[in-house]
Amino acid sequence: MRPVVADTNVLLKAFLSPAGRRRKFLIVCGYGALNYYRRVGLAERERLEEELEHVAGSALGGIDIRQLIEQAEDRQALLAEQLPALTPDDLCLVGSRPLLDEVEEIVARVGPQILRGQMPADAPAKSVVNSRP
Repeated sequence: MRPVVADTNVLLKAFLSPAGRRRKFLIVCGYGALNYYRRVGLAERERLEEELEHVAGSALGGIDIRQLIEQAEDRQALLAEQLPALTPDDLCLVGSRPLLDEVEEIVARVGPQILRGQMPADAPAKSVVNSRP
């Protein structure tokens, strides 16, 4: 994985603009993260199966990792439809809590103005943002 750190301005424009290069950047990073999750999930599944062979009477519980991997593959396929051929699949966006808090605060403050009241239902509430010290 190649970690990528984005400036607040890049993230803001990517979140508030449904089209454009900055939004594609986020899609590429999401595509890379799903690829990483899929690869790690497959390796983890193999290790668990090897471990189970050595422990008599053991069994896996919970959600089958194969289901989670299939879900990641499905999401990755949806993203791949939006990307050009030869898009890198090893970029992963990383950030810090203060960076993401700043982005969230600005999106909550200016997002409705930019998007003309078409903010998604799951957008952060202004009251939550304004309650921060």
